[in-house]
Amino acid sequence: MREAPRPPSPSYQTLDGHLHYYAVVRVEDFEDHFTATFHDVEGAYCHVSVSTARGVQLRGCGYPATIMQHDEVPRDRERLLPALRAAVLDEETRARALHFRYEGSYRAVYLEEEVPCEGKHGNGYYQAELRYDADLKVVAEQRFLIGSTCGAAPFYWASPEPRWLPFTSTRTLLAPGDRGVVGPLPPELAAALQEVLSTPKDDHTRPPEAGMR
Repeated sequence: MREAPRPPSPSYQTLDGHLHYYAVVRVEDFEDHFTATFHDVEGAYCHVSVSTARGVQLRGCGYPATIMQHDEVPRDRERLLPALRAAVLDEETRARALHFRYEGSYRAVYLEEEVPCEGKHGNGYYQAELRYDADLKVVAEQRFLIGSTCGAAPFYWASPEPRWLPFTSTRTLLAPGDRGVVGPLPPELAAALQEVLSTPKDDHTRPPEAGMR
């Protein structure tokens, strides 16, 4: 049974409508990540991850995709292929010409920016995925995921447990750049993010006071 969605944190309603706020909304385990491509009605894909704690996780599938002609997996990960194939075929029973590409090993941290729209929050946001090492010290890659410049349904993306960073901005900092890549975070934002990640037991449930930098 799929777990019912939890209501968003009421802290979103307290944000100052003239500032940009930032929150960590999810921190994942250190995992091996793979992309699968296959043919169903057309070229399709799935994202799959593997960790010691959770095993193989199918993280989402969709269309379209250019089908790979062979597996692109390093030799020390080839032992995972049978389990990866089983996980995809369990969900995508009509998949044919199934192949996998190794995307790397990392801990994904999802960072959200709450974008004010006409003096209030609720209709604008950006989300980025930061790919960290196992200890959450080094970022190997930063990717823009999704967002809306003041066109989203009110707080539909909002998290039930945002971890607010002690930092605000007067401009957008997580907008997508070339090829959807988020550029280097400004030093103050990076420092605030590291503070939250390095103190997971502290209380980060309250947004910073207006004007905090």
